[in-house]
Amino acid sequence: MWDRFKEIPKWLLLGEIATFLVFIAAICGLFLLAYGFVGNGTN
Repeated sequence: MWDRFKEIPKWLLLGEIATFLVFIAAICGLFLLAYGFVGNGTN
């Protein structure tokens, strides 16, 4: 496991983590927008 991990370039790993964080942030943002839209619509 660690041998495979060492073969991964650090910049590639950081890129994967950054992409994952941006993906999570986008999903959270969409959920917040949808929640706010539904909340304003029902009120």
